[in-house]
Amino acid sequence: MLKLYISTAILSLLCIHNAQAQETSTTPENQDSKGVIVVIAPDLKGSLEALQNCIDNGCLPDEDIDATLAHAENLFIEGDYQDARSTIEASIKRNKKFAPEYTAEVADLYRSNSRVLEHLGLIDKSNFNIVRLNNIVKKHSDNERTQLIAELELAGSRFRSGSFKTAIRRYRFLEKEALKKGYKDLAAIARLREIGIRIVLAKSRESAGLTKNVRNDIMDFITEINDPNNRYSQSAEILLARLNDNPDNDSNKPPHNFIAATRNKPILLSSDPVRLTDLGKERPSRDFTTSIITPQNKVRTSVSENFLDRWADFGFFVSAEGRVEDAEILRLSGSDNWVPAILKSIQSRIYAPRVDKNNMPVEQYIIERFTYTAQPEILSISRIRARSGTPIIRTLDLTVYD
Repeated sequence: MLKLYISTAILSLLCIHNAQAQETSTTPENQDSKGVIVVIAPDLKGSLEALQNCIDNGCLPDEDIDATLAHAENLFIEGDYQDARSTIEASIKRNKKFAPEYTAEVADLYRSNSRVLEHLGLIDKSNFNIVRLNNIVKKHSDNERTQLIAELELAGSRFRSGSFKTAIRRYRFLEKEALKKGYKDLAAIARLREIGIRIVLAKSRESAGLTKNVRNDIMDFITEINDPNNRYSQSAEILLARLNDNPDNDSNKPPHNFIAATRNKPILLSSDPVRLTDLGKERPSRDFTTSIITPQNKVRTSVSENFLDRWADFGFFVSAEGRVEDAEILRLSGSDNWVPAILKSIQSRIYAPRVDKNNMPVEQYIIERFTYTAQPEILSISRIRARSGTPIIRTLDLTVYD
């Protein structure tokens, strides 16, 4: 079950929760080397019936939650974000009292609700759900590792909402705590995510000093591990390639043993930001980078802009050389004036391609959801709550990987 986990591209190897197969996306059997790509629609009727039968028959809380998330996922993929949210929140009301016995399952509800709320532009409420998740784990789980993972999610929510300094402080604290408690892998994750944020800051500010400091920290990390086959060392290589931002230069490419490790999916190395100045109709005063708001990178559009039910699914091939080919819109909801900026960014991407069992690069078809939204805010004059004029773009990979 996908459970609506959203990963940050430059930290894609560092995600704790792995998205599992979802029938609504392409599968290897559906895909014939740039032939016909069959996208199977989600069975909304079936998942709704399964959930209702579960509730009517008084199924166990974990069964209720599994049925809830299966139906909410189908609703989300169909673009029914509000219904997906309502479905999850109804399940939270039914099952939150079972958190002592079903801690992980109830936490999944809050995690999934947080992701849906992000795509609705409700960032504060999304963050609140991660706080609730964290509190549940702290209260009902005595497993130190589980508690640290929940704290990592909380830091991640701060990063996604643009609170970079807070996220950096949390990751640095978590690295120390994880090392103190003997969880070296979680310490490595915290450190790499903190480095990833600093890369975003260095690139957005075009600061040579910040770039040099981050590059030195990455090299120190790789040296400390001293094992090119270690997955965290390989993750650091991704970040280094992202920082260098010049994959055509052989000196910036990850080593072959890293490429061979990307057997399940292509790994994004470089991408131009989504620039809403490319829209044409609205022309914000500054550039806006996908999913990230920074003081250097804010834009505003007309407050009257409709940010509801605006999403698109993009399909494209990642070639054996790691280039994007044949990018196109598969489905679209609402006007398409923001779509060219997304296509332009997708076409600029450079990937470390996936490889087959003989470590030979192969192409991969990817389906990715983009949502164009904005946070609600109180208008200073009328005191009426309306959508902000600051656009937010959220993404979700809908692809099935082997």
